[in-house]
Amino acid sequence: MINTALTTKSDEQLTSGQKIVNDGLNLIDSSGTRYNRYADTVNAQLKSNPSFGLGILLGTGILWLTNLAIIIPTAKYIAKRKLTYQLADGYQTQLGQEASQISDKSFTTIYIITGVVVFAIIGFVT
Repeated sequence: MINTALTTKSDEQLTSGQKIVNDGLNLIDSSGTRYNRYADTVNAQLKSNPSFGLGILLGTGILWLTNLAIIIPTAKYIAKRKLTYQLADGYQTQLGQEASQISDKSFTTIYIITGVVVFAIIGFVT
């Protein structure tokens, strides 16, 4: 509308286009004000509820306990069984440093996969 008003040199169309732009700017200003009120309300609620830090401590503790009690023992068991099968099948014929290197690589991979599976199950259950 403003482009048409500029090409036709119509003051009425220019005034109408300016009104539309001003209405849009007022809506943007109004939505910003509403968002700021909402943000202030939420921030006030969070400040009045001091249990946020306690939740972080409890969550971290639960993660550590899950890691120590479930993930690490399970990963060690699976890595030990995998290494035993590799040695029994003749895949690894020499014992010693080579076997421990395979075990370290296997343990890292198995540890990550075990962690993902355990936390996925916990997330699904909760």
